[in-house]
Amino acid sequence: MLSEILRLQRPGRAEVPALWGRADIVEYCNRMGHLTATGKQSASRRLACTRLIRRVLLRFRTLGLASPSGVLEGMPVDFATWPEDMPDEPEDAEVGRDLTEAVMHILCSHLDRLE
Repeated sequence: MLSEILRLQRPGRAEVPALWGRADIVEYCNRMGHLTATGKQSASRRLACTRLIRRVLLRFRTLGLASPSGVLEGMPVDFATWPEDMPDEPEDAEVGRDLTEAVMHILCSHLDRLE
């Protein structure tokens, strides 16, 4: 998704890391938020993808890929996800869906019949 946004936002420049910046990360976060708000992706997927982007960009830097003569030479420091870019943990959709204690007691007392 980030690559797609770079291609759409920066025609002809998407392959030049030095031209990337904070605005591209903000656009990515906004796009992911839009996809979640319109039901095209889940909140869990949004969080997972944003965490992945954060890890990958950090790993690029850790491996020195953004340093001089690195594959991503010139990638700006602000081309990174910040804590405020991270979406909130999605609410647990399973809350309240457990069987009641009374139902569990009845089921457990008749397990031989259920087989």
